[in-house]
Amino acid sequence: MAAGCKLLTPAEVAAMLPSTANLEAADMVDCMLRLLASYDVVSCTVEEGKDGRLSRRYDAAPVYKFLTPNEDGFSMSALALMSHEPGPSPHGELEYQQRQQRRWSPATKIPFRN
Repeated sequence: MAAGCKLLTPAEVAAMLPSTANLEAADMVDCMLRLLASYDVVSCTVEEGKDGRLSRRYDAAPVYKFLTPNEDGFSMSALALMSHEPGPSPHGELEYQQRQQRRWSPATKIPFRN
């Protein structure tokens, strides 16, 4: 998908994937694209077909240009991923470890670790 290109259906996107063995690939791609659309990474348009059924078509949103390689082959995607990595605790490493050890599973009331 590239900004300004035609709108693609999930089946068209799934057909571009390297593996075509999964018969549910189009549905899985549709779920992922709907999630990305909720964060405005792609845009979603719902259209009514000739048979009266609704279908979704997707296009890249403007933010997409920062997440795909530019003409020099660089993108901001690594920086975006890095900014979401958990960092050091503002309360210090020891307190962070203590909080991790005190976590409990709500279903079993048994402590667990990540």
